[in-house]
Amino acid sequence: MEQNKIAKKLFINCKEAGFLTTIKESEGLSTWQQTQLKFHNVLCKVCKRWEQQSAQINNIIKKAFTHQHFSMPEERKELIKKELDQLLF
Repeated sequence: MEQNKIAKKLFINCKEAGFLTTIKESEGLSTWQQTQLKFHNVLCKVCKRWEQQSAQINNIIKKAFTHQHFSMPEERKELIKKELDQLLF
């Protein structure tokens, strides 16, 4: 009986696996989420491929932005901060 509960929590669908793959780079995953994703990707080759492609895309983006220095004018930054404050508070 206890094994069924664990199995139900361990098995995730492709939508959940895609979500975990997407947030993996930006936020990181808990140990449990990492386990769920790894287990799912052992069974699902499509999601495993998506994880690989997602990592490649993230690496390309990181390289592109570290080689060039983009800068936003301070006035624009302040305007964005004010707009966000109005939306959030």
